Amino acid sequence: MRKHWFRSIGLGGLSAMGLVLGLQQAASAADKKIEIVRKAGRFVFAEPNVTINVGQSVEWWGTDSAPHQLDGNPPFKPTPEFTPPGTATETFDTAGVIKYHCTIHGSMQGTITVLK
Repeated sequence: MRKHWFRSIGLGGLSAMGLVLGLQQAASAADKKIEIVRKAGRFVFAEPNVTINVGQSVEWWGTDSAPHQLDGNPPFKPTPEFTPPGTATETFDTAGVIKYHCTIHGSMQGTITVLK
């Protein structure tokens, strides 16, 4: 009798596959990730100017322990305040150039160019 692949790997294999697939999905949730870093005693975005396509998302993250809250010109929606390791993510559905900043740290400024 011919075995199907899903029978031969067993439940443990299926669990491991699910974990790996879940991690891959989580890792690719944001199309662009921007790190919050400290330079010369000030918080800044490691990559302040990025380009993405309509429908893609950006995630901001850091390793510091300071709170951050991002805002910008429309269609940027203000993020809730977050403290790393927490993150903020936003999806952009409209093409254009969007300037944004941290409302808590004025040194954190950037631009997102969203292409059609």
